[in-house]
Amino acid sequence: MYSVGYLPELLRSLGLSFRKAVAFLIKRDNEKRREWLQKKLPTIFRQKIEEGWRIFYQDEVGFQTEGTLAATWGVRGQATEVLNYGRHGRMNMMGAFELGTGLFHGVLTSFRVDAMRFRRFICSLKRRLRTDKILLICDNARFHKAKWLTEWVQTQKDWLRMEFLPAYSPDFNPIERLWRWMKTEYTHNRCWASTDALKQHLRHLLKDMPKQEDGLQSLMKKENERYRELCAFYQTDFKPLFAAAG
Repeated sequence: MYSVGYLPELLRSLGLSFRKAVAFLIKRDNEKRREWLQKKLPTIFRQKIEEGWRIFYQDEVGFQTEGTLAATWGVRGQATEVLNYGRHGRMNMMGAFELGTGLFHGVLTSFRVDAMRFRRFICSLKRRLRTDKILLICDNARFHKAKWLTEWVQTQKDWLRMEFLPAYSPDFNPIERLWRWMKTEYTHNRCWASTDALKQHLRHLLKDMPKQEDGLQSLMKKENERYRELCAFYQTDFKPLFAAAG
């Protein structure tokens, strides 16, 4: 017989740890994921060093007017209440993040993200970076691979390249950590009465992002720990993701 309080200590002594379960996408192709780690990613970073490409991880994220609820500190014995106006609006953000510099480029839209808006996003990033060569690492969203968009990218190959992560591999995209940080710092336990109010709040977020670059670099260095575990699982040499992109 063991007391409930002793059980965690017993389980730890057996080499177990208490952790949150992780969803495993059953459609993953482990061989393609292994190839990405062993061959594709090292080639991309080599091109950065030898040819001067700037590497950005790209993705899209949505924010609801209803916000998200999370644990927070409050007065003992009093419930922490958040005024909820209901889920009646949404803003989407297209973003690109450069690991080595902490530079983030984001664009807001209240419309559904499609190939045309994605091209406008790429052009806005180009205007910001001027003469620099841009390599975007994206997921396999259908609009990323629209036929006319692919043809347009080919006409811009002197300054633009796109590479695609293995299917069903959001864990290979470090910008996912950035999205979680944004929601934790800016939208957890918040609700907005209108889409316009949410839009103004997110505009302030984007305005503050350049001030966050040093902190974001430290935050994203944690990707190395996750990346080391991935490399161990796929039996490939660990090369620090953050250092390689810096």
